[in-house]
Amino acid sequence: MLDLKKYISIGFLKTFILLLLYGIGLGIKITMPEKNLWDQTWIILIISFALVYPFGASLRFHLTSLLIIILGFSVEWLGVHTGKIFGSYGYGENLGFKLLEVPPIIGLNWWIVVGGGLAISKIIFPRFSHPWMIAPVFLLFLDFFMEPLAPVLGFWHWKDGIIPLQNFIAWGIIGGVFAWLLYRSSPEENFPRAGTLYLVQLLFFGSLCLMHQWA
Repeated sequence: MLDLKKYISIGFLKTFILLLLYGIGLGIKITMPEKNLWDQTWIILIISFALVYPFGASLRFHLTSLLIIILGFSVEWLGVHTGKIFGSYGYGENLGFKLLEVPPIIGLNWWIVVGGGLAISKIIFPRFSHPWMIAPVFLLFLDFFMEPLAPVLGFWHWKDGIIPLQNFIAWGIIGGVFAWLLYRSSPEENFPRAGTLYLVQLLFFGSLCLMHQWA
């Protein structure tokens, strides 16, 4: 009998599930544009986080991750209620339950994008001693494709439909601070599947963005 354990690792299975999850979502949007797997995006984000987060990391790493999630929600709350951080925007319904007009899942999403950007930085530039400095570049690259789709997918919407420049500036600065915090908490910690998730999301949003522009 074939022993699958010799050929299939837990890491492989997690990566396969990520590819399957986002692949199905992309396939549905391509073949049936009126359908949207992402009506329950908050569930997708929780599953994604569970698949890529390094649960065996140090306590300091876990506490810093929790801090980033809380701070991520906090800056979004300030952003929504003041319009002075990212610009004037509001959240849609597809990110789930809202607390004070902001879905709590957005804090988790901050960890996902920051962790992904940091992981990719470590993979591409393994000898660079400050990968947190490069992470914001990857965050902004992903956001560039995600922002035009946000209203379409019911994530968030901008006042007058205009994405302000300050949004990208704020993303870069806040993302850089979060990446520094995460890296400083445990420089030796690696979480490559967060990098895999980053690439999968980049392919997903990049493909949908091109389809949206050509439609």
